[in-house]
Amino acid sequence: GSNNKLRLTYPAIVDWDFTVNSGGTLLFTPSLAKNISFNTTGNVGIGTSAPITPLDVIGYIRTNSGFTISNGARWSGGKFYNPGNIEFHVGGSNDSADLRMYIDGTSGNVGIGTTTPYARLSVEHLSTSGTVIGTDALTEFTGNLLDLKVASTSKFTVNQDGDITTGGSLTFSGLAVNSLIS
Repeated sequence: GSNNKLRLTYPAIVDWDFTVNSGGTLLFTPSLAKNISFNTTGNVGIGTSAPITPLDVIGYIRTNSGFTISNGARWSGGKFYNPGNIEFHVGGSNDSADLRMYIDGTSGNVGIGTTTPYARLSVEHLSTSGTVIGTDALTEFTGNLLDLKVASTSKFTVNQDGDITTGGSLTFSGLAVNSLIS
């Protein structure tokens, strides 16, 4: 029946109920916490009696030694807390060759291609070829591909046609002009 369960009691501390629900999920329910469950497909749930992924956690996860996400991981929002620096690696190792993005835990600066970001966003491309920052838009796109602002006021923009506008004076130094500027 629905009341079939095994209860383990540790006096004055906690009772654990072991129950199998109608769907075949084995539930471990302590009197002072949420469910821990194992369903018939092998999924494990913490804080849920109906896990839908191999590990389904309702609530925060805490670790004091970091964690690894591999093989098709997806991130769909939420909080990520680390009192130190945060590193995002791809590939099979944890070395600098696989490092793709770095967040400095003290300044909050983000580095792409660097572990020493000197600005809110530092992008480094230590190669003699390639593109450092690229933008691309659909043919129908109208707007700015680049918009640099100070105090929410545009100071330098490049629109979809490649037109450059400035919110101040534009100074050229060492410029060689190969076509007519209109």
